[in-house]
Amino acid sequence: MDPGFSLHDTAPVNGLGPQQRSSANIRSAGGSLRVCYASTSDVRDHRACSGTVHRIHLALRSAAMDIDVLDRIAYHRLQMERLHMRFLRLAGGVGWHQVERTRSMAERIGQQIHRHLAHHPADVVFSNSTTTLAALPAGVPAVIFTDATFRSLCELYPELADYPKALMDIGEELEHAAIHRATRLVYTSAWAARSAVRDYGADPARIVVIPRGGDLRPTLDADAVHQAITMRSRTRCELLLVGVSWKRKGGAMAAEVLRRLNAAGIPARLTVVGCTPPPGTDRTHMEVHPFLNKGHERELKQLLALFDRSHFLLVPSEAECFGIVYAEASACGLPALTRLTGGVEDAVRNDINGHVFASDADADAYVEYIAGLWADHEAYETLARSSFAEFRTRLNWSVVGQQLRNVLEEAASG
Repeated sequence: MDPGFSLHDTAPVNGLGPQQRSSANIRSAGGSLRVCYASTSDVRDHRACSGTVHRIHLALRSAAMDIDVLDRIAYHRLQMERLHMRFLRLAGGVGWHQVERTRSMAERIGQQIHRHLAHHPADVVFSNSTTTLAALPAGVPAVIFTDATFRSLCELYPELADYPKALMDIGEELEHAAIHRATRLVYTSAWAARSAVRDYGADPARIVVIPRGGDLRPTLDADAVHQAITMRSRTRCELLLVGVSWKRKGGAMAAEVLRRLNAAGIPARLTVVGCTPPPGTDRTHMEVHPFLNKGHERELKQLLALFDRSHFLLVPSEAECFGIVYAEASACGLPALTRLTGGVEDAVRNDINGHVFASDADADAYVEYIAGLWADHEAYETLARSSFAEFRTRLNWSVVGQQLRNVLEEAASG
């Protein structure tokens, strides 16, 4: 993490206008901080943005704040725009783009928030997306908590290579507006924070880095996690890959690591959850679960059992802004092995809760690291316990909620 983007970098913000400063303290003495959580998604939807919209909502509430939810903003219009965009894309008329990143949608969203605040005053407006606050009128402090800037997304994900140029320019304009409108910018990684400064001229003093938490395991039961660690097999190395995209999550690399481990005399199995390996993939030592729904109790228990029995989460992603799955692994005392991309270095810290390999590292580098720990079980268990400690102290939503509260309090105070 860059020194300029510390979790504790919460210096007062300069440059707020008189209207923003005067409206910041509307609560009564000793009252709870009033936060308007504005989102185009449904905050009750466990699937929206990989569940982060919902989990952020719960984290804010757990931090003893008065949360006024304004969600599903312009929802039906956005759904219509998405259908229209898909039709045009199928017809070859336009490349994929985020329909909320247009001036008309930004203005519609900003107006709806403004009307809501007229009847439901707040100390601060909070959102998990820059698109939601790009056209928010001045008059109330605003905080954004996200995992990437628009520029960094477009540079990281190959599928955005055909983003229409005209819409790209508008997206950049709106991102710049949101970044400079916000009182505080909270990013999940130093990678994203650097982009805000480098690409949009954001003031580093207004930026805080706070990782996201994992929500797979409902309790912080250290005894249960430590027992699961000691119960892991000593005769077969269990690897786990979780993700909806085999290619983007580094499935080919994981399969090659599996092959080389077995060839080197280390019996290993790769369990794949959330996707299906493509035709031609050798599945000799694989177990595949194309989909497990965390919203169903039976399937959640099955998923937890897979995490508990595994020795390593092996998700060498080709593109990742942060990676909630790495936090989920830490919640189970499961070291994560990944590739350097995007903001993963703020989710996985070397030899604390796993290892981040160089972007051009080959399968042998992963095999060597795994083999070293496989041969030294005491060292492995130390890393596994350290992974859970990382979850308890840094990568859980309760900690995130308290850190967000601090940022929101300071934003509201001006």
